[in-house]
Amino acid sequence: MNQDTEVHLRVADWTDADRVLAWRNDPWIVAQGSLNRTVTFEEHHSWFARRIEDTRHPIWIVEIGGEPVGMARLDSTPDRWKAEVSLYLMKSHCGQGNGPRVLSRVAKTAKDLCHQTLQAVVRRDNVASLKAFLKAGYRTVSRGETDFTLHLPLETERAMASRA
Repeated sequence: MNQDTEVHLRVADWTDADRVLAWRNDPWIVAQGSLNRTVTFEEHHSWFARRIEDTRHPIWIVEIGGEPVGMARLDSTPDRWKAEVSLYLMKSHCGQGNGPRVLSRVAKTAKDLCHQTLQAVVRRDNVASLKAFLKAGYRTVSRGETDFTLHLPLETERAMASRA
């Protein structure tokens, strides 16, 4: 793989707040997302301020070939060893195999943060996202009326030590 197509995750900071909001409210992203609505400036900035302080559940700017093209993040779950993955890429970077590559990078980084399982909730009508998660190794654990829940177990040092 050449340098022009390398996937990089950069931890988001305040300079990314407006870019993430613009991406989040892009009509194509809204149509794919779970909320199915745009968010206000105030909602976004309140959320973003809380989230950039959480080092165990980061927000990353996805860069491909050095260009910012989307956002990935880990959200907390009631199980402290599990995190929920959220990812969106701008439409111009979808359908090129980037989703699974980004998800693989997210998994490696999540493992480094001591997460043992990654979870994703994907809308049933978001076939492209479902395919990306499956290609990245996620397995369906439940099928709801409107979405699928998928898991990816991570082999962490902590998990290996607990089995020894």
